[in-house]
Amino acid sequence: MSSDGRYLAVTEPLKDQACVFDVRNPGPKVVLAPHPRVDRVALSPDGRWAATASFYDTLVKVWDAHSGELLRSFNMPDRAYVTFSPDGRWLAASSSQYQLWEVGSWQPKGPPTPGFQGLAANFTAFSPDGKLMARSDGQKILWLETLTEKPLATLEPLGRTSVQKFQFSPDGAKLAVAQNDQQVELWDLRLIRQELAQMHLDWDMPPYPPVSNSPGEGPVTLEIEPDSDSPDPALSQTNSAAR
Repeated sequence: MSSDGRYLAVTEPLKDQACVFDVRNPGPKVVLAPHPRVDRVALSPDGRWAATASFYDTLVKVWDAHSGELLRSFNMPDRAYVTFSPDGRWLAASSSQYQLWEVGSWQPKGPPTPGFQGLAANFTAFSPDGKLMARSDGQKILWLETLTEKPLATLEPLGRTSVQKFQFSPDGAKLAVAQNDQQVELWDLRLIRQELAQMHLDWDMPPYPPVSNSPGEGPVTLEIEPDSDSPDPALSQTNSAAR
């Protein structure tokens, strides 16, 4: 969805198209087509632009999300994920190479950066203000400054399998990481920076806001519901874990 919740984009792989809906004004959908077996879509924060990609090909397509006009088509070296930065400045494609394009002009920000070579999916996530981004690197996550793409830190999850996807919290101070072994890790970036600052290794950016003591914070319960047709009866039950 767009950041204001007005526009919703979905994919229809069997129809080789994606669609954009105006949630506030239901009516005819905007069709983004053709893109063979498209199953990945991203909307710009203001809902003006859309980008599509597919597990089955190497194309990244950029569309006018209001008219359905195809604006650009990029050929990546491998299948890619696409995402827009929350400040609306950049479109990121994550493949065996990472590439940023300037939104609007669609010019590359610079040369592509090598990604992880292998079966693991490469992925990019932006902090809420767009100033930082995280990129997967196999079993690691690279933490970079968006504007310069300068590496700031490397996160090494405890799991031994590849990192799949990740997302920043709304305040940017936590990073949730999903791994291929179906585990999820939650990183406290505020604490990491505090420890780096004690070693004089922190970077020149404002510190994270202080922790809120609002009633909404507290224990979190995760419920995992495997597929009902799982061959293992023990996995067909709902497991709950509180942290």
